[in-house]
Amino acid sequence: MSSSTTNTTNVAAGGGSGPVPYPKRWAAAFVMILAALLDMIDGSIVNTALPSIGKGLKATPADLQWTVSAYMLGFAATLIIAGHLGDRHGRKKLFLLGVTAFRADESGPARWRPRPGCSSPRAGSRVWPRP
Repeated sequence: MSSSTTNTTNVAAGGGSGPVPYPKRWAAAFVMILAALLDMIDGSIVNTALPSIGKGLKATPADLQWTVSAYMLGFAATLIIAGHLGDRHGRKKLFLLGVTAFRADESGPARWRPRPGCSSPRAGSRVWPRP
């Protein structure tokens, strides 16, 4: 059984016949780090909103813990399903679709106003566009 080794100095200098590194690997790494940062920010948004959620719903500290746990459980389940779909249909296509959906959902309430007589900004968010 033989093992193959690649001399990275020869590959980098162009003198070797080994695999050529992906030219946009740093851009891809930056995009993946940015996506992980968006996930962490989204999780911290829930934690930041807990006092308002607690006041609005008259929730106990245990209820607030359940809120965070339910959010993270849903996030983890979605991540697992999205990973499987990415393996099946293409990682890049599904990643771009997920980032686009995340961005549209986060910026949606800023562009839409609630229906007249409705107190929730998301309840009528897809019905009445802002002028």
